[in-house]
Amino acid sequence: MKHSPRMMIDFSAYIADRVRDFTGRKWVFQAVNDWLAWPGGPRFFVLTGEPGSGKTAIASRLVQFSQGTDPPANGLPHLSPHFLSAVHFCSARDRRWINPHIFAESLALQLAARYPAYAEALVEKSGTRQIRIEVEQHVQQVEGGQVAGVVIKQLDVGDIPPEDAFIRVVREPLEALFNQGIVEQVIVLVDGLDEALRYGRDVNIVSLLSEAEFLPAGVRFILTSRPEIAVLRPLRRLNPEEHSLTTNDGLVRSREDVKQHVLHTLVAHPTLTDRLSAGLSPEDFATAVRDKSDGNFLYVRHLLEMLATQAHEITWESLDELPVGLDGIYIEFLERLVAGDEETWETRYAPVLGTLAVAQEALTEEQLAGFIEVKKSGVRTALKALRQLLDVDESLPASQRAYTLYHRSFADFLLDADRAEEYWCEAAEAHQRIASCFLERQAGHWDAWDEYGVRYTATHLAEAAKERDQPEQHELTADLVTLVLDPGFQQTHQRKVGDLAALQDDLKLALRRVAVDHNPAALPLVVRTALALVQFRRAQLRPEPIFELARAGNVEAAEGRLDLFSVEPHWRRAAALTVAWLAAEQDPEEARALRDRIAGEPLSPWPLSLLLDRVDATLNNTPPPLPPPLPDPPPPEVAQSIVARMGGLKAESGLVMEFVSGIRVQPSEMLVEALEILGDAAPAFVAEQDGPLLVAFAVAEPEQGDDYFQQYLNIHAANNYVYYRNLSLWLLLDAVLRHPDQVWTRDTATRLITTALTGAGLAFQEGLPFAVLASQTLAGQASAREALDERRQQALADAAALDDARGRSDSWGAHKRRLAALAEAYSILPDSAHEVSELVGLARSIPRGFAGYLAPAWLTLAETIQVCRHGNWPAIDHALSEARQSAHNIQDTIFCARTTARVNAMQRRWWHWPANGFSIADAAARLSQDASTPEFAALHLVGEAYERREWGPDKLELSPTLRNANTLKMLAEAYQQPLSEFQRLNRDHAWTPDDLLPDGAEVNVPDPEFAPLLAARFAAEALADSTMAGDERVALIQSLVPVAASNPTALDAVLSRLLLAARPADTEALDALADAVHQ
Repeated sequence: MKHSPRMMIDFSAYIADRVRDFTGRKWVFQAVNDWLAWPGGPRFFVLTGEPGSGKTAIASRLVQFSQGTDPPANGLPHLSPHFLSAVHFCSARDRRWINPHIFAESLALQLAARYPAYAEALVEKSGTRQIRIEVEQHVQQVEGGQVAGVVIKQLDVGDIPPEDAFIRVVREPLEALFNQGIVEQVIVLVDGLDEALRYGRDVNIVSLLSEAEFLPAGVRFILTSRPEIAVLRPLRRLNPEEHSLTTNDGLVRSREDVKQHVLHTLVAHPTLTDRLSAGLSPEDFATAVRDKSDGNFLYVRHLLEMLATQAHEITWESLDELPVGLDGIYIEFLERLVAGDEETWETRYAPVLGTLAVAQEALTEEQLAGFIEVKKSGVRTALKALRQLLDVDESLPASQRAYTLYHRSFADFLLDADRAEEYWCEAAEAHQRIASCFLERQAGHWDAWDEYGVRYTATHLAEAAKERDQPEQHELTADLVTLVLDPGFQQTHQRKVGDLAALQDDLKLALRRVAVDHNPAALPLVVRTALALVQFRRAQLRPEPIFELARAGNVEAAEGRLDLFSVEPHWRRAAALTVAWLAAEQDPEEARALRDRIAGEPLSPWPLSLLLDRVDATLNNTPPPLPPPLPDPPPPEVAQSIVARMGGLKAESGLVMEFVSGIRVQPSEMLVEALEILGDAAPAFVAEQDGPLLVAFAVAEPEQGDDYFQQYLNIHAANNYVYYRNLSLWLLLDAVLRHPDQVWTRDTATRLITTALTGAGLAFQEGLPFAVLASQTLAGQASAREALDERRQQALADAAALDDARGRSDSWGAHKRRLAALAEAYSILPDSAHEVSELVGLARSIPRGFAGYLAPAWLTLAETIQVCRHGNWPAIDHALSEARQSAHNIQDTIFCARTTARVNAMQRRWWHWPANGFSIADAAARLSQDASTPEFAALHLVGEAYERREWGPDKLELSPTLRNANTLKMLAEAYQQPLSEFQRLNRDHAWTPDDLLPDGAEVNVPDPEFAPLLAARFAAEALADSTMAGDERVALIQSLVPVAASNPTALDAVLSRLLLAARPADTEALDALADAVHQ
């Protein structure tokens, strides 16, 4: 039984309007039919055409064919009912229609309604706290009995990244569907991809579809778009079948389609035919309109509507006077509307049309009246006169109707100074008008802001600033920064919009805008915005508040916070049970209700049932069940060596293995089974051995044991690769739940789960304060020099006190980074060569720390040496060699591989580039534009020997999966990254997933966290380039700030180098910078 697609957005009225008086186009439908008849043909059928050429009308007609409401002509058997599996229309008039999250949800709902196997896979693969699915069991009578199926009633992908949402609710269920061999083709229609580009964020619907090559081969798309290269370039990588409505043979056929449409209209509307003069036949009239329109159906629609409102006879002479092309129609309409009265245009119509042209969604009369400061009655009069070019639901009461321009081509016309001539509406003025309505007339009165103002004022300010010259550009940018950083605005946004991702997008938008503001006064704004974005993420997207709320008994709020985190189902259940455990004392009723909800879900994998037992003991005020036994506690020196070994430090040779060999330390059978459920049947994590030993030591020596366990936990927190880090943490959770003390277990489990929910490791953010002090010193502030000297002396003393033999090493790389940052700060001060040399020298020589922290710290030191011109290439090469050695000695296989791949890319691509033809400015521009290209990937060397890795009884072996990986498929498994991403980044090589790659082959590795490190690297290169003009250097480094913003440590390096390049001397600016840093 086939189901009609359930669309998340109701497109029915939109479709019905677009096919009004539809005629012709059989040649297009024949092409679609022939494409469908060849299942092995191109994945994409792409129909392009200029604005108004009828793309949406054709797409709408195809939907009607599929719905069976309007059958196709004979000879098109593949356009039968239900040939489309899902449809979506993109229109910038409503941002929901171009929102990639909603696009993924809409496709998933339609596909789930059509294919029961898809619905089951969707529930299985996507049922997490972040993706909410409302499911209804559906039992259907069939011959021989009953069959139960799943009906998806509601789907919400929440705030997870749109590319992840698409993978989880569209791609993975489609893979499951095709693996069952149930279907041969799934056909999806998406109209108006050019409109999707206006979403204005990093990921849009076009970018999602550009990765369609990694969907099952039978998933195919019918796409329409204007012929915009930003749409067509990524699609053409897959060799689509392309057809144009407005070029070559397609234009010839479109012109004939127009003629037939006009003849059809004359038959349907005899009153228009009756007005043709005696010497003008319908054939002549249709031919003339065809030639005037040049195949544009929107032109024809407006022309015929205009002629229908006129009373005079239509003659050959009047035909000659008809406007040419769509622009001509718009000018003709406006000329008739204002009848030469310039004041009427300027006061009545231009403000309304300009506002509608830039509006982010449909506007009511009341909103328009507020934006343009006229009475609502005046707005209604203007809207009535403009009705022919507007889109509105007239079934609503007049005061509730919301208006948009009928077609985007009219907005494009109005906003183009050359095409619109005297009817030009300046985009910057319109954007500024809307923003001013909220900023000036409702300033500070946050309750007076409607949802539109809260959601879109930042967008309007950014667009206005983009179109203005200095100094007005800077003034608008400053207004934007002031707005998004205002606590009142942020609180109002959370209250009225309730979308933290959207609020974060506003902050990122402000940062991108201020990063290209080259007014010298923008520097403090750049720093303030970047730091505010970091602080926002820490405050809003950090896990600690979940458990703070739980301790206070606020279970509902804690659950709401947990909803913000994209974690695997077993971690979400563990976190929710911990919330119930912590809340039991303050609100036992709500805690028990949460416990019961979680207990009603599958409590797998192990050790969730152990955690539930501990929660029940607290709720019931009973002793917990006897946990699985722990091994005998190790001696203190063994416990210390366990921590040191995991951190990549030199441990007492053989000490751990000698101890372990004498006892039995094995994970339980249930834990092994749990690891198989989690997708890794042979985990390489030493945590399964170390965890029970450290917990046993904590039982025997509570104070010292707790300290060691926390150190061990911090080492795992350094691994930014969340999947593998969290598998290790899951092993540790099993060990923690074996501790007999209820309070220790609860508090330690909370710390551990907090780590699992945290997205990244420790951050270093001391470089920027040093740079501020150096800048203040240059400006003559003696107290700043004293403060900087004091910090230098303290840093030197702290570093000198490190002693490998006594276990005091640079564990987290902070000492090395601190000395490097101070050296860079001193490098701009006169007569400070000695201080720079001392700092760099000590940074190179201090004892090692944990390898996972030291590898990036050595990369930073190499950059510092370049910036300070200290030691030149030999010293730089030494630092890079040390970075490689540290990367090789990271004990976790995946963490080791990925860090090594970063070092490889840095060494091979971004330190040793060609002497001629390379431009750091061009590279920085490309990085700022798109950091996801192959150029900016990490780099794996097939057959990598990891020759700097230290071997011994206390060292872990690297996984054979990594060492033997010599195909893209094997590398995807080794790095635990999608095969599709390996294919995308290595597309130029044309490697198949199973092609054997020779030793030494350079393979681009997916690593979304690598771009911020490159931003810091490029900033150092620019700072050290003596041939670059000062303002050019500042502009380049400033443009890198948004790229670095996702990594606080890299951001600190870029911001400090920005200050060292700018060397601001203005006291007010320096004070503002100091305030921003201290905040």
